[in-house]
Order: sequence, then C-alpha cells, then structure tokens
Amino acid sequence: RKVMPFWVSSGWSVPPADLISLVIPFFNDVNWYFGDYWQTQSWLDNYYMGIIPLCLFFVGAFFDKSKKTNLLILFSIAALTISLGRYTALYGMMYKFLPFFRFIRYPVRFFFLFAFCVAALAGGGLDYFRNSIKKDERLRRFSKALLTASFVLAVILFLLVSFSGAIFAKLWNIFEVMIRPGGPENRARELYTYIYTDFYNLKRALAFFAAFGVLFYLGTKKRLREGALCLVFAG
Repeated sequence: RKVMPFWVSSGWSVPPADLISLVIPFFNDVNWYFGDYWQTQSWLDNYYMGIIPLCLFFVGAFFDKSKKTNLLILFSIAALTISLGRYTALYGMMYKFLPFFRFIRYPVRFFFLFAFCVAALAGGGLDYFRNSIKKDERLRRFSKALLTASFVLAVILFLLVSFSGAIFAKLWNIFEVMIRPGGPENRARELYTYIYTDFYNLKRALAFFAAFGVLFYLGTKKRLREGALCLVFAG
C-alpha cells in the first residue's frame, strides 16, 4: 500500500446509479451484469434501507433542530460522498492531501457510516413525528405534500399493476439485445431474473410509499394516536 495508485485506492467505489437500491433492493444487480468484477462495486451486496426509513431520515434532518442533528447530517453527507470514491472530486483531493488516506481501499466501506447516520436520524424523525405532528405547522404542511405524492404514486402503481405484462415485455425487449455472448441461455435467464425482480420491487416500493404517506397524514388528525402509527412505521 505504500505505493498504491489512485485507481487501486478508489476501486469499488459506489456508482451513483446504484443508489436507487436504497429504495429498490438489489437494483444494482443489473449493474453487475453489465460490468465485470472489478469495474463495479462487488464488496457490499446491497444498499437497501427502505422508503419509510429514508422519509423519516428527512423528517429528522430537516425538522428536528436538536444539537445532535447537525452533526449527524454532516457525517452522513461526508460518508456518502467519500463512499462514491472516484465518482467525486473530494475523494481525489483526500487521496492527494490527507495524510495516510491513500492507504485506504474500497470507498464503499464508508457507506456503513452513512447507513448508521440514516438510522440515527430516522429514529430522531420518528420521535419528532410522535411528539410534534399535531403542533408543528411545517410538519403538517409536509404531511399534505407527502399525501399528494402518495396519491400520484398510487396512480402510477395502479397503472403498473394493470398493464404489468405489457410493460415488462417492453422492458425485456429493450434489455434482451444487451445479453453478453457466452452461454446465451444462462445469461438470458440471469438477466431476465434481474429485470423481473427489479420490476417487482419497484411496485412494492411504490406501495410502501403510498401507504406511508397516507398514514403520515393521518397522524395530523386528533383522533389518531401517534404512538400507534409509530409502531406501524417501525414494523
């Protein structure tokens, strides 16, 4: 590692396109199909956190003004940026100027610090929802925006489910021509599994978000107890 070049130090950086796997699990499998072992990140199997924790993360980050929040936001931004590795200018600057940083390999490992910050801020967001949903006017306005987004995504989900076969057939026609040579039957079956799984998980993510938006909005109603909704979110 004493003479480790930048291309080695930045190997297995998180491709920005992989971040969609935060809400659609294993979406990055398609990336692995079209790249080789060293071109794509192969150290971390999956980035999935789920749409509900990410929404609560934003609640904690933007609405909770406690002292620890700013520190966690700073750590989360720094960790995510570093985990992107060669896809950002920051990693190259740290490699050149930060002592001992050039000895570190696999930027994707910093993703675990980002995941910790998301979990901590999501917990803070859940607490803030429980304590403030009925009295914080900004949070109430956010709940209405979330409800609107949920309605739009519910319509999209309905269309995807209604025309699922035709939509998937078009997706498969697009990707089928990209099948790499060598063992065509196995490669086609593998790619088909990736596309089918991603399409299924997309519909599931839309369903989760639509349900979460409705429940979040219901939390503003006086008759409903916030604690009960928190249990649903946690589940």
